[in-house]
Amino acid sequence: MKSLVLKDLFNIAHNAKSMAIILLLFAAIFIPSSGAEGYLFISAILCSMMIVTTFAFDDACKWPRYALTMPLSKRDLVRGKFAVLAIFCTVGTVLGLLLGAVGGLLARKVSLEALPSLCFLALPAWGFAMLLGSLSIPLVFRFGSERGRILLILSFLVPAGLFLGAHRLLLLLGIELTGQVVLALLGVLPLFALLFGLLMEQVSVRVFSHQEV
Repeated sequence: MKSLVLKDLFNIAHNAKSMAIILLLFAAIFIPSSGAEGYLFISAILCSMMIVTTFAFDDACKWPRYALTMPLSKRDLVRGKFAVLAIFCTVGTVLGLLLGAVGGLLARKVSLEALPSLCFLALPAWGFAMLLGSLSIPLVFRFGSERGRILLILSFLVPAGLFLGAHRLLLLLGIELTGQVVLALLGVLPLFALLFGLLMEQVSVRVFSHQEV
């Protein structure tokens, strides 16, 4: 597992400079207009999307075919991708938090008293990025990295639909979305993302196991 993770991290290191420039550019655009909170989510989501790039690298060098000649199973390859996704989400969240805090203070969009709240939002930002990335992995396994990029839009629509459905369900149950309820929902989002990731891992294993490499 460790070697699979390191392989993807070494490959994606070539794109690190480009991603850093993109994150700085987005910080300059979104923090003054939308605040550090929105940028925190954008940073986490952008980094989570790099998981699709790792599939493109694998396809270019026929990695899955070579990997399966070693003592590795398809399940191992899938688990490696989800481990890398968790790392990407974490890095994106940390960078978004740091750049958002510094940029927010400089743009006077964040006060020192609001920094604890921004730190708390790092949890749902990580969870939301993990949800999107977890949904993209089985799509790429099924349709390939090129078509998977096109279908990546589904990774945004499906979670949005889930949140909208959950909101309507709470209203039907008579649960008012007070500030405390919203904070509780945001707090459990990372746990829900982990459970969803485990489900998508099983889906990915099932999809990948039926494919020729």
